[in-house]
Amino acid sequence: MTPKIRIKTALEHKEPDRVPIGYVTTREAKQNLKQFLNIENDEELFKRIGFDYRNVFPEYIGPKDLLLDFNWDYAGKDIWGVERRNVKNAFGGHREISLYPLKDMKDVEELEKYPWPKIEWFDFGSLNRQIDALNQDDEYYIILSGGSVFEQSWYMRGFEQFLIDFMVSPDIANKIMEKNFDFWSSIVHESMRAAKGHIDMIFFGDDIASQEGMLMSAETWRKMIKPWHKRFYDISHMYGKKTLYHSCGSLEPIIEDLIEIGLDVLNPLQFSAKNFPSSEKLKEKYGSRLCFLGGMDIQSVLPFYSVEEIKKETERLINSLGKNGGFILQTTHMIQADTPPEKIIAMYDTALKYTY
Repeated sequence: MTPKIRIKTALEHKEPDRVPIGYVTTREAKQNLKQFLNIENDEELFKRIGFDYRNVFPEYIGPKDLLLDFNWDYAGKDIWGVERRNVKNAFGGHREISLYPLKDMKDVEELEKYPWPKIEWFDFGSLNRQIDALNQDDEYYIILSGGSVFEQSWYMRGFEQFLIDFMVSPDIANKIMEKNFDFWSSIVHESMRAAKGHIDMIFFGDDIASQEGMLMSAETWRKMIKPWHKRFYDISHMYGKKTLYHSCGSLEPIIEDLIEIGLDVLNPLQFSAKNFPSSEKLKEKYGSRLCFLGGMDIQSVLPFYSVEEIKKETERLINSLGKNGGFILQTTHMIQADTPPEKIIAMYDTALKYTY
């Protein structure tokens, strides 16, 4: 099977030739992995580990003094006016927000005057060039990054203040989410028109849970965030495309809601989170109505289990989540720089060789 057919088969709740494979790492972990395998370029690495999908996004051609937030290598001011700084750690580094541009705004009128990003800052014609380049040697499943409403909004407003807005200033919270929805929905519409059917799935990311539980009550989520996600999923389905939603943490209280509004694939399956179902229970309860991407724990399993234990855990995940299709194996988030490369390869090689 081609990578594209492999994923399409799994998402039709059928078993492909092997489990489809996903990939997310930090920059440092990717470099460690390439050095371990004696591989020089990214695409060669992706083929070696069996990575079956590819992400695309229209090329940014906007103001040069602003950054697109997807560019994890640089700090500075992004297209939303959010400023980030680099923070070093023992194994590399990360970025954290240093300025929330909407933090002190008091009313909706101020928000209307704010300089929101423009879709004219993106070259949508670049999408087909990207896809053609990716598919030179094989046919990959193509995923468009489609943004967020809650997460992007609190990046601009500040996390604590935005949750306060939900309770005391819902008009401000809804206006910020409306502006972000308008931008991201325009990106999706223009991308789908430009790509002429060559995009297979649209990704939306909104972390609404922690390892201890949801960041707000399920009732608040249903009132404030669920309607925006339904509109996102409706757009995807209008184009006949699958929807992929990423939220870390323990979000089991709203999984039925996500299915109700049209979610196709849930990511990343953080089984270590409090009250999150086991892989077996998740598959039993939701597996006939929902597909899954993720599952391999990057916090306690991949860095610390032995190579043999990781092989067994990989097989267990495929057995429990991949039966009758509906599963793409991937880590629960970016593989970190302190994860030994031989353990990462143990996961991928086991998946490549394992048959249902």
